[in-house]
Amino acid sequence: MASNMDFDVIVVGAGPGGCIAARDLARAKFRVALFDKDNRDTLGKTIIVEAQRAMFDLVGIPQLQGDEVPYQERRTRTFSKRRKECFAIEAGHVCASLYLDRFAKKLLAEAEKDGAQFFGGWTAKEPVVKGKRVAGVRFDRGGTTEDVAAKLVIDATGYDAALVSKLGPDLGIEFEDRQADLVIAENHFHEAGEHNAKKAVKEGRQGDDEVWMRLGAYGNYSTEYSFLSIQKQRAYILIGFKADYRQPPIKDLTKAFREDAGYYGKWLYGGAGPIRVRRSLDQLVADGFMVIGEAACQVMPTNGSGVASALYAGHLAAKVAAPALKERAPTAGDLWRYAREYQSGRGAVLATHDAAKLLLDHLPNDRIADMLESGVMQPDDIHSGSVPEFMKIKPESLPGRALALIRNPALIRFVMRTGKAASAVRKHYEAYPRRYDAKEIRAWKEAAKRIFEPMEINRKLPK
Repeated sequence: MASNMDFDVIVVGAGPGGCIAARDLARAKFRVALFDKDNRDTLGKTIIVEAQRAMFDLVGIPQLQGDEVPYQERRTRTFSKRRKECFAIEAGHVCASLYLDRFAKKLLAEAEKDGAQFFGGWTAKEPVVKGKRVAGVRFDRGGTTEDVAAKLVIDATGYDAALVSKLGPDLGIEFEDRQADLVIAENHFHEAGEHNAKKAVKEGRQGDDEVWMRLGAYGNYSTEYSFLSIQKQRAYILIGFKADYRQPPIKDLTKAFREDAGYYGKWLYGGAGPIRVRRSLDQLVADGFMVIGEAACQVMPTNGSGVASALYAGHLAAKVAAPALKERAPTAGDLWRYAREYQSGRGAVLATHDAAKLLLDHLPNDRIADMLESGVMQPDDIHSGSVPEFMKIKPESLPGRALALIRNPALIRFVMRTGKAASAVRKHYEAYPRRYDAKEIRAWKEAAKRIFEPMEINRKLPK
């Protein structure tokens, strides 16, 4: 059934990226509708995530303060799966933890204040395509189907990828949903019993106001991330690993961790869910269509966080779309600058980390522990994945890394291959097509496929 509503812009998904895109386009005086499958009260995932503080300034969001931040560590200690401490990183306040649902509601309020209209309880079923142009969205609303028209549709539906996954190949955007890209994560935030917390710190089982991060315990791409504050009487646990690793149910792992720790009290907050972790989609726009955030696979491969990327993509997408909307219903060519700027910038950084992640998954699991314990992997590597920035080696770390490689010669080939792959990926993404040209875009996609295919886990690495 056709709706009597039509808008300049439909944004589907009221997460951080969708809200920022809707806010910015509403500020530019366009008629903007922001749709979400959840209503205002149930909006957003009940999970804690971390996001770059610098991104808040970039997109015009006040820095989080007070109770908006669930925890703030003074340092992070990194451990191997064998529980050997490898190095510590003093807190630089590069990232801030946040409650995702509360953060989304805050941004929604900003978008509405600037004129965006919110429609909760509308589930996007598919894009409405006319010819080779996205002209609106088909929604389910309490069992009734309604089509809503717009000059521009922005898919910000997160993991669901509700629209982009249903576009036909004629529009140029190919969406792959692969088990190998799926990560399962669960986190919990609790009150902490003061007596047992002090006992744990005294016995060296956890640091006070510290994050303890154990890498590789549940497969090569996995983390066990815990925090404890005696003064604030709070404790946090996050466990995440790839869905194709053979592990017990994640709820059992987090439960076992809390029971072993002994200081987890009343449950306060938390949740679980899947994350699609891989390099971004090769193409991010089509006629009348843009995709941002996790729906575009813009999650950081190093830690599975997608908030900062979504904020950046939503802000950039609105900046590019606004002048085009003043003239007409935008074409892919009108919107291409968003794809170009994202892919050649932040997309290039995240793609290099994705390459490193893919190659890391080829190693025997014990080698990850060897890399951490020997000094082949150092604090710089963790930092570059959190900022994020291109992987680089500080001169002062070279002697330690070189000595570690001499002691672990089996890792030399891996390190060299990773450096070579990261360099090739960076060069390729920085050369992302500057204009919307079908032949040039197809050639870029084919070259990207040739670069990444040998790294996939189901393929043998070249000799």
